[in-house]
Amino acid sequence: MSFFLAVVRRTLSTLVTLFGVSIIIFVVLRLLPGNAVTAAMGVSEGLLTKAQVAALDRYYGVGQPVIQQYCRGCTRCFRATWASHWPRANP
Repeated sequence: MSFFLAVVRRTLSTLVTLFGVSIIIFVVLRLLPGNAVTAAMGVSEGLLTKAQVAALDRYYGVGQPVIQQYCRGCTRCFRATWASHWPRANP
């Protein structure tokens, strides 16, 4: 019985740690200047117009509430689809 409790305790501890680390990473990424669209597409270099940037922001959910962005990111992580919605550079 004590082995079972130790496994349960360790599993819960691991889940709490992973949740905390995901929150810290999410907050740090939100504190960086710009967003995912500007970082991936090079908007600072003038490659996209303001209308194109606004359309990409809506498409990728940049303007959504922070909680919704976090939950969407966690869902993509659990489904292993985190890269399917990111812009890709053409070779």
